[in-house]
Amino acid sequence: MPLATAIQAITLHVNHSTKIEYPIQLSKPSIVRCDMDNPNNVYSSPSLRLSIKLWSWGTAWGTCDWSPVPTLGLLNNLDACEHGIKCPVPTGRQTMDVTVDFTKFSVILRLLKDDAPYQFQYELHDKASGDSSCIAAQARARTK
Repeated sequence: MPLATAIQAITLHVNHSTKIEYPIQLSKPSIVRCDMDNPNNVYSSPSLRLSIKLWSWGTAWGTCDWSPVPTLGLLNNLDACEHGIKCPVPTGRQTMDVTVDFTKFSVILRLLKDDAPYQFQYELHDKASGDSSCIAAQARARTK
């Protein structure tokens, strides 16, 4: 699958007043600002799909590694335009604000330890063109 967009830089967390905050708050919607270049196609619903992968830092054996967080399939194959991606996604270099909203998935939020490091990966796939891209970030996160 070709990589559809090139993410140049991201601001890890920006709240709705555009103030940068850290640690990030998963208990409320927040915004990740991405500087990206989309050279290929315009993407829109319902063909633009989103799968979110999540890891926590550390393992049951106490080793230094990322461990996958079970999401029970709730974060797979979502309509990206209904889950934080502003559609349609035009071609060209742009700044895109991606809304990260785990409040819709309270069952997963309850599994997460408060004030701990997490890795997030947003995998985007456009069914119409076959293009794929991803956004990944690591951050300390509050869940309460």
